[in-house]
Amino acid sequence: MVFEGLDGSGLSTQAKLLGDYLQNRGPAHIATPARSDAASSGERSVAGGREVILTKEPTMDSEAGRQIRAILDEKIKIEAAEIQRLFVQDRKEHLDNLIIPALRAGKIVISDRYFFSTLAFGAVSSNLEWLIGLNKDFLLPDMTFLLLVRPEICVDRIIKRGEGVKLFEKLPT
Repeated sequence: MVFEGLDGSGLSTQAKLLGDYLQNRGPAHIATPARSDAASSGERSVAGGREVILTKEPTMDSEAGRQIRAILDEKIKIEAAEIQRLFVQDRKEHLDNLIIPALRAGKIVISDRYFFSTLAFGAVSSNLEWLIGLNKDFLLPDMTFLLLVRPEICVDRIIKRGEGVKLFEKLPT
């Protein structure tokens, strides 16, 4: 499962709330359709007490993820296409090292952002078809929640929690 939306829209909060619910009081059964691109196929049972993994992108677990965070914090400058390649590398490592092994072990994975954010933010400075091509072979989530919050509210929340506004969060002037 994936949560998508602007920074400050409540992605981490909602991901944690859903994770807590599924782990502690989850429904006895959630059916998901069989898909050839899924880490496991067929229906899966989701029982309360099943381990839930909360994660986010970009990660801090890979060199690519750490570079992305530095770019978003505007500590380093890089070409738009190279940023997208870093997102793809970080995502590949994230899938290979955490998400797919967790799914194969029967765990529930909830991610704060995934490739939909890459497409949305990347399309501002890169060709959308090229971005889709870079991400086309990645695992699709069973469910995606898109949190729609006005940008002004998101920026206000970011400022109130004492964080600076980052590269993709700047409102047009």
